[in-house]
Amino acid sequence: MLEIKKNVNCKIINWSSDDSWRYNQHTSLLLNGYDVSITSHWQSHLKNKKKINSIYTSWGCPDEWKGNIHKANKCKYDVSFVGNSYMDRKDFINFLKNNGIKVACFGAGWNNKSVPEKKMLEIFRNSKMSLNFSKSRGNEKQIKARVFEITGSGGFCVSEEAPNISKFFLPNKQIALFKNKHDLLKKIKFYLKNLNVRNKIAQEGNIESRKNYLNSFIVTKIIDKVLKFKKKNFKSTKELKTNLFIYKTILRICFFYKFLMNLLLIVFVGRKKTNKISRRILFEIEWRLRKKKTYTKFGYCSKTFNFD
Repeated sequence: MLEIKKNVNCKIINWSSDDSWRYNQHTSLLLNGYDVSITSHWQSHLKNKKKINSIYTSWGCPDEWKGNIHKANKCKYDVSFVGNSYMDRKDFINFLKNNGIKVACFGAGWNNKSVPEKKMLEIFRNSKMSLNFSKSRGNEKQIKARVFEITGSGGFCVSEEAPNISKFFLPNKQIALFKNKHDLLKKIKFYLKNLNVRNKIAQEGNIESRKNYLNSFIVTKIIDKVLKFKKKNFKSTKELKTNLFIYKTILRICFFYKFLMNLLLIVFVGRKKTNKISRRILFEIEWRLRKKKTYTKFGYCSKTFNFD
């Protein structure tokens, strides 16, 4: 960022997609280098505003995905879910199946593997309801792009609750929300018995998403706001000083750490997972100790793992 500011007369814009859990370890460390920060996390937006120009925005539905809803009686699936099987998603799905709900799942970790975009849209439109789970890393649930994609493409979205989701869609009028496994089961049974209610909510959600949350609309609004902001005057563009001898010494230690982790873990979890685990451990240590230096050309984690 410093090099860009030295050589190019422009605004630097950062869009942070996971501020609900990455704000302290990423966005907050680099704020001084941005002219504008964009986030879909309300609390991070409030923090940003105290320091720089900040824009709070939603996710959106790709314009080419937009489509009309299918009435419930024309849908192939009762309930569908498209996404990976991590966190507690399998617990939710197994609970539903054990209680007699037919759920078709697509993605890594399910019997039906990942599907191409065209098939995914077909699933959304041909499901009486499509599930969205809001958990991510950290303790706070987050609003996922899937909510906007399902509604915009013509599906009926049943989503796990997340902070501020009602700022974008009206619960029980444009989407359905659930709190836990038992609440989800109750909602699914209700909508399967009341298909006209399902159709009405799906229609209202589709109208709202196509009216306000297509990607083209969101990007246009962001550009309009960015153009009104003045560029920050960066008085100091001094690079963070690094003792090269110490840096190279510690870097050698990091490569030895990587080699040692490979010896210990690769037989049990494979090379890909070994690198992932090793990188995560080193990153968690580095950003806490070195703060913004972690993201410079002298970052140990990036040098050790990102440039094999």
